[in-house]
Amino acid sequence: CGTGVVATAAAYRALHPGDGPVAVRVPGGDLRVDFDGDGATLSGPAEIIGDGQFWY
Repeated sequence: CGTGVVATAAAYRALHPGDGPVAVRVPGGDLRVDFDGDGATLSGPAEIIGDGQFWY
């Protein structure tokens, strides 16, 4: 999940300070986490695996 990837990258960055993105390899492909100030951006491949409708 994306939340876990970003949390893992944040923990890595806390233990290994530096600049630049953190690369994370997951079963769905390689992801990249960029940190800027107080935020993070997750980048990588995306694939639609289903669709549906929500009725309210």
